[in-house]
Amino acid sequence: DTSNAAATSSSITVTVGQSTPTVVVTASNANPSLGDTVTFTATLSNGSSPSGTVTFKDNGATLGTGTISGTTASYSTSGLSTGSHSITAEYAGDTNNAAATSSTLTVTVAAPVFTFSPAGGALSAAVAGSVYDQAVTASASGGTLPLSYTLGAGTLPDGLTLNTATGAISGTPTTAANYAFTITATDSSSPPNSASASYTLVVNAPA
Repeated sequence: DTSNAAATSSSITVTVGQSTPTVVVTASNANPSLGDTVTFTATLSNGSSPSGTVTFKDNGATLGTGTISGTTASYSTSGLSTGSHSITAEYAGDTNNAAATSSTLTVTVAAPVFTFSPAGGALSAAVAGSVYDQAVTASASGGTLPLSYTLGAGTLPDGLTLNTATGAISGTPTTAANYAFTITATDSSSPPNSASASYTLVVNAPA
């Protein structure tokens, strides 16, 4: 103005830092059965229009990634194995947002429930020298087909064999005696799941 000359200040540096989002991971089902589809969702808050992807990990191993839409990203899988899983969601960050990782979410996958028929106990009696055929089958709720069958503890009567694909016990027993054994059914999951049932079988002498 008329009394003061023009003047300019010294420069000052203003640094605008990245926002640091908070990441929370949730699951559509925290206690699924084996083979169930579980959807993991990461929700980002306190960010500045975050973009990019979120990586979902199980005990540090990558499950998959989801692209952020709005403030969420999702990933679905039906491949979780039986047992406990520690799930985290890792946001890689972008120009305006720093990288961030969620707290751990625990998801526990229930083991299949095996049901045997007969459930166990005494099988129908056999007669030495006569053809014998006894079906032993199992189902695995939540398991992966097909099932396979193996002989566990004990032995079958001489002359009888176990069909590993069907569970059937068949053949012609040769010796009259009392026998006890277990049959184990195993599914095709990776890793596999199995269960056993105990049976007794009396082979009578011919009349």
